[in-house]
Amino acid sequence: MGSIRAIWALQDKISLEADEEIALELKREMIDGHVRVVWNAALSLSARGFDFTDVDVSWIKRAIELWDQYSVAADRRWLEPLIESLCTVPRP
Repeated sequence: MGSIRAIWALQDKISLEADEEIALELKREMIDGHVRVVWNAALSLSARGFDFTDVDVSWIKRAIELWDQYSVAADRRWLEPLIESLCTVPRP
């Protein structure tokens, strides 16, 4: 339970503000009982910085390592920069 709450806290920390969601035309759709988030991929936001503690970074790394429900093609666009910024292991 602690790990789930830690991940949720990090998700809350990096979530988009309402005006950012509007700027991206973000929408939530219910499909087969699951929420699917879609947005206009032609739009973008300015980068913003985050201050993560070492513990936060370890939780993020752990979540990525254990994540088996992502679509390689669909999630790579946003997941790859996150992994690159957190991982110190060089690419193969």
